[in-house]
Amino acid sequence: MPLLVGVWSPQQVGVVQGVSAKEREANAAALVQKLKKDQNVHTDIVVYGTIVKQGNDVAVVPEFYLSENWPEISEVFGRFDMDAALSPPGNDQIRLLSSQLTSRSQVLSYVAEGIVQMILQQYDAAYDAYSQALKVSEREPSGQELIYILLANAAISNYNRIVAVGTPRERTRLTDLLKSSEDNFNQAVQINPDYSRAWAGLGSVLYLKALAPVAATEDWNKINPADLDKIEATYNKALAAKDLPLTADIPTKAAFGIGQVNTIRFLRGDQAAWDKADKDFKQVIADYNNGANARVREFAAQAYGEEGLLQKQRGNFAEATQDYAKAVDLTQLDARKAIFQQQQLQVTISERRAARDVNGAATASESLLKMKLSPTDAAAVLYQLGKMYSEAGRDQDSADAYVRATKLNLDSDPSLQATIYAVLGDKYYDLSRLQDSIDAYQKALDLDPTNQSHLQKVIDETKAELAKSGSQSQATAAPTLEATATVSSS
Repeated sequence: MPLLVGVWSPQQVGVVQGVSAKEREANAAALVQKLKKDQNVHTDIVVYGTIVKQGNDVAVVPEFYLSENWPEISEVFGRFDMDAALSPPGNDQIRLLSSQLTSRSQVLSYVAEGIVQMILQQYDAAYDAYSQALKVSEREPSGQELIYILLANAAISNYNRIVAVGTPRERTRLTDLLKSSEDNFNQAVQINPDYSRAWAGLGSVLYLKALAPVAATEDWNKINPADLDKIEATYNKALAAKDLPLTADIPTKAAFGIGQVNTIRFLRGDQAAWDKADKDFKQVIADYNNGANARVREFAAQAYGEEGLLQKQRGNFAEATQDYAKAVDLTQLDARKAIFQQQQLQVTISERRAARDVNGAATASESLLKMKLSPTDAAAVLYQLGKMYSEAGRDQDSADAYVRATKLNLDSDPSLQATIYAVLGDKYYDLSRLQDSIDAYQKALDLDPTNQSHLQKVIDETKAELAKSGSQSQATAAPTLEATATVSSS
């Protein structure tokens, strides 16, 4: 079904009024609701602005407001403005003003195109459109922080899509997408250090960067506490920034981001952080207010998901299941819904493990593996399955789980691939399969020579042990053969 886009003039919808940017933004939001109520029209973008006389010059400040209809572009709700375009003194002010606003019109056209592509979840196309807007704006660079925000959001939206449902080939882009998003948010900060959107976006990128290396193995202690402090400080800068658009919902987004930080602190062993995270996520849910603020719907869905994680870690499995069910019902994004459903099964796995029901946990794990998982997520499930079998003393089952994980396409995550080979090497060693152990350790070392450098010593020691065991076997076999010969000759 094609996307139909209509443009209504001020004569059809009225004029957005207000003596301040904040008031105009609120009136634009009210206009969206009025059109929906009176004419059943879904308004996505309201373009408006101010025209003022400055001496002999005319200054125009374009602004536009994005409504809450599209969860895929939730990061760009609310007012955006571009600095004034001034016409030089002269008699034909209208002609000169029109000429100077040409580049602004082109910028707004490309921005609108990018927003449509974001709605369609065509994030590469959106990034290209915003890049064109940035190129045009170089002729008159005022307001460029807006375009850098949009570029960053397109990159991070693509990152989240690929993490959820991307192909192995696409997953090789994840590092570059995070870097692109971080660079663009930083550019916005450099242009306008008081831009709350830029700081909030940067906080989300820093969180993803800290989480990415350990998300699959859940080795939370490998996250540097200083990184967590930096993320929280970044969100606090967003809260303290002077340019804080009313409908950007920065307090809600900061509460969610800081809640994620406190969740990691809890997973690292800081028990006091549980209450802090719980309070943060409950604040996000309260801000949603049962749909009164639809702009933060997806943040509320994610907050329920985080609450589910917190409850699961405390062993409150019934509460965790309920929280994930609320998250599933609330989100409007299919990929996010699938993730919440997977996490519901993770609760079942944890509950069975806590009850020492290894077979029940294994059955739930196999059900999870039948879902549409990325290779990385499937490897994470198998990694945890192998770990559970190992804790239960079922070494062969543990090794089998790790072997299944090594057969997945993990080329985009060599660090995870190396970790799995390393634990497989440990398990082969426990099974006295020394040569297989050496081969697995060597594979891990080759894949990640920096983080697995300690394995070289393990390989050397295991080789020595293998050689010794081989010598002992030969020494034991020789007398047996001699004795047999003696008996035969007699």
